[in-house]
Amino acid sequence: MTVIAVDDHARVLLMRRHRWIVDTIGLESPGGIVDDGEDPHACARRELLEETGFEIGPLELIADLEPMPGLVHTRHLVFLGRDPRQAAEPTDGEEASQLMWIPLSHTADLLAHGELLGTGTAVGMLTAAAILARPVAADSERSRDTTNTELVTTRKSSPALVRSSSPGTDSSVR
Repeated sequence: MTVIAVDDHARVLLMRRHRWIVDTIGLESPGGIVDDGEDPHACARRELLEETGFEIGPLELIADLEPMPGLVHTRHLVFLGRDPRQAAEPTDGEEASQLMWIPLSHTADLLAHGELLGTGTAVGMLTAAAILARPVAADSERSRDTTNTELVTTRKSSPALVRSSSPGTDSSVR
């Protein structure tokens, strides 16, 4: 589970960390393991506060993925939180060695240079940037455009969603 905490300036709160397993220093969003019986939203709030000292406004689940399903079962939940505010000092000083506010617009460059650690951080930042770039519907609720989306079958008979360029256009996966 990871939290993409975005402020009013479209910046995300990241931590510069050293990850021993890959012996790499990079940027990562706060997150951790959802304890048995723990609500994932509560976990997101707990991890954010422990690692950064920040609290967050409403949380939205923006991604639920298995980053390497052919090798390991490790479900990742990614939450988008807005209106972050510092509430305390981080309780885990090792986790939050350096906190940074990074513009979401820098995501592609950070990925290209190998500076983002973890799938949750990368997917979360890309998804948050896409969500924040969407126009807001008239009723102030975001709506998903599902027009021109159809279920198709790939060569190996696994379903995939493909967006047609216009109604009635034949879409296929090759």
